[in-house]
Amino acid sequence: MAAVLLVGVDDSVQRKIRPVLESAGHVLLKATTRRFLEFADKGAVDVVVIDISPLRHGAHLVGIAELRQRHAGLSILAVCGGGDAGMLLDIAVQAGADATLRKPFSREQLLDAIERCLTGPAKP
Repeated sequence: MAAVLLVGVDDSVQRKIRPVLESAGHVLLKATTRRFLEFADKGAVDVVVIDISPLRHGAHLVGIAELRQRHAGLSILAVCGGGDAGMLLDIAVQAGADATLRKPFSREQLLDAIERCLTGPAKP
């Protein structure tokens, strides 16, 4: 079981992933793009799922880099859809994301990505 913080995830995507993650025993938290670093600073989060929207990708990518700098051991999963998704997800990895998913993704892909984030290589 993990505490999963959703950042920038719109309501329609959240309605799809919430039951998947909750059925796997995870606890979901939600934060705005502006406030997610505060949640991470409190230390009650295991994985941050950031939906890189085409409109706010700059803020989300900067947020990933800042999150990685402030919390090196925290797992970050970046998700994105649309025509630029591949490029944005590559940049997310360069900024510090541990795993990525291109939308739309399956239940199994989501659970596998969360599991990889939780059991990946040991971090400082």
